[in-house]
Amino acid sequence: MENENKKSKTDFGLRKFSPVDGHRQMERDSPRGKGFPGRHIECSAMSSRYL
Repeated sequence: MENENKKSKTDFGLRKFSPVDGHRQMERDSPRGKGFPGRHIECSAMSSRYL
């Protein structure tokens, strides 16, 4: 699915929203709704800690 608001095809989501009827392990509540971190945030956090 392509988002028309992207400025570039290389833009990526920092946070993804969970489906209303779904549940994910890393899901958290926020003022904008339930969601989870995108892959790039996870990689950044792990590399900052372990590399």
